[in-house]
Amino acid sequence: MKWRYFDIGLVDPYEAMAVHEAMFISRVEEKSPNTLYLEQYNSKSVFLGYHQCAEAELNLDYCKENDIKVVRRSTGGGAGYMDLKQLNYEVTVDRKEYNIPSDFVGSYGRIMDGFVEALKYFGLKAEFKPINDLIVNGGKVSGGCMARKDTIILQHGSLLVDFDLDAAFKVLNVPKVKYESKGVKSAKSRVSWINKELGYEVDLNDLKNAIKKGFGKSFGIEFEDSGLTSYEEELVKELLPKYRSEEFIYRM
Repeated sequence: MKWRYFDIGLVDPYEAMAVHEAMFISRVEEKSPNTLYLEQYNSKSVFLGYHQCAEAELNLDYCKENDIKVVRRSTGGGAGYMDLKQLNYEVTVDRKEYNIPSDFVGSYGRIMDGFVEALKYFGLKAEFKPINDLIVNGGKVSGGCMARKDTIILQHGSLLVDFDLDAAFKVLNVPKVKYESKGVKSAKSRVSWINKELGYEVDLNDLKNAIKKGFGKSFGIEFEDSGLTSYEEELVKELLPKYRSEEFIYRM
């Protein structure tokens, strides 16, 4: 069977969220195929989960002073700092076509298996850690968020190719109790990234090809390179004002 493979390259983070939702809607309505989508954000950004409060989770003054865009996802989960050094993904798939478990943890693990297989091509042993993390040598290199409707799954997240930990800790409001009880060093040790684990700077095209091969092996599929359908493009235009609006971002 074939999936669509879509690598949009550098993209505005607000537009990216509109693209994600558009592809999900289109897949639910059976107007597009199962898809593996890759992207990089063209600016520094921090993403809020759908239910989070911006003032509580983020250092908004620091974001403003450093031109860091504040973006809200349509999915749940926690806040995360992003820049041009991460590779971000979305998978939209009908779980029944591939016997993906119906429970959240099981479905996260099944989709993350594509990345586990991908990282094997670089000699890295990755493992899924519930609820939604991918771990290499004890450090988190990827996390995912999910939306579901009927049998359709949207899973999106990031693969940390490189990561600015200091910037992330300045952007995110980590409660003081966490610093006191575990220490910054301990908190930072729980995060890792591909270049750190490899000891060199990975070629991004090699990584993308490995992801395609990893998913191909895990799901027994081939890919057809393609972009958005005309229907998805129209949906993106409709959805984009929402993701750019302060009412949506800051829950005004």
